[in-house]
Amino acid sequence: MKNKKGKSNSAVVLLGIILAVVLVGGIVWFGVSQSQIARTNVELVAGDCQTAPTITVSTTDAINPGTSVSPTIRAIVNGAYIGEITSSTNFKRGDKVQLLLNASDYLDTVLPEFSVDCGNNIISASMYATSTNSFRLFNTNGNLVTDSATGGAVNQSSSASPISMDLRIDSTVDQSTGDLVIVIEASNTSEVDQITLSGDNVESTEVPQFYSVNSASAIVKAFKVPALIDGESESFTLLLSPESGQTIGGAGTGVITYITAYSEQAYLDKDGKFKVGVEDSDGNAKYEDTWDFDFAIAG
Repeated sequence: MKNKKGKSNSAVVLLGIILAVVLVGGIVWFGVSQSQIARTNVELVAGDCQTAPTITVSTTDAINPGTSVSPTIRAIVNGAYIGEITSSTNFKRGDKVQLLLNASDYLDTVLPEFSVDCGNNIISASMYATSTNSFRLFNTNGNLVTDSATGGAVNQSSSASPISMDLRIDSTVDQSTGDLVIVIEASNTSEVDQITLSGDNVESTEVPQFYSVNSASAIVKAFKVPALIDGESESFTLLLSPESGQTIGGAGTGVITYITAYSEQAYLDKDGKFKVGVEDSDGNAKYEDTWDFDFAIAG
């Protein structure tokens, strides 16, 4: 009986050891399991997106949408300029982004601000091709004036009355002139009192700071003219009014008049903001194209 009792006690002890091992093993297993679960959770990034936001800009020619354009892209994110971006640049969900597109022989374009979402944000955009264009000027007799500051075969005759001329702007097929700033300079302010340019939606504006006058005695005015697109041609009235008792072009070599166009486009200003115009806030030139027409009022 003693021996049987001893075996029974031994069995109890052995069972206890087995249970202890099972319990310990269970604790270890749960501990490993919980640790593994914690390590295998997906860490969400970029505004809680499992796929970080990126931006792809699909750009086409504004007049010929079947032609793709590959611009350099610069970005302002949440009000701060971050520089050039690509389709692999990561953003955060909810970022407010504004883009500036730059391409050779196209008008640089700024896109409206938008908020990015998770994944690939596809933005569609278009840009206008551009190049230098041309002026044609018809004198008070309706003759096409020669483009020459020293005078040519056909000039504008001197006059003691206001001189009204027909200035035409010709755009290039499949392109845009862009919105224009046109600067008009007459070389003798003692003879010319006023310069005006009139036509559809023409507005007076400030002469660009970068503009260099050709004559210290000149009168200079500037005007904003809306873009002409895809071969459009439009006429404007150029009016030069004389000073009281004076004849425009009546003395010496006459009055030389310079007409210069600058096309507006988007640019990065010194304050880190995208703007549109022909010059930045420091007066540095930012236009895309420029062309001119010079003529003489004499004889």
